[in-house]
Amino acid sequence: MKEKARLTELAQRLADKPKGTAEAKGRLGQLVANPPHGEKGDFVKVTVTLPPAVYQVLSQEVTRRKLAKEPNPRLSAVIREAVVAYLESD
Repeated sequence: MKEKARLTELAQRLADKPKGTAEAKGRLGQLVANPPHGEKGDFVKVTVTLPPAVYQVLSQEVTRRKLAKEPNPRLSAVIREAVVAYLESD
């Protein structure tokens, strides 16, 4: 199957499934956005391009967390939390 056709098929399958399905919620219920330090060996590296305004908001959140001495004051942690929260929302 050609790459474009395969990607089109995958996109269609994803679009056909509502994001709040019980199946998706079951999988997401097991996800932890920021596991303890020693448990990150199985992570998959992803590169994302963001608009400057979105990056600025993320940077402000990182700075706010650092100043407040909150846990996970790293850009990657904030992005992981946002992705999990988005996927868990209805």
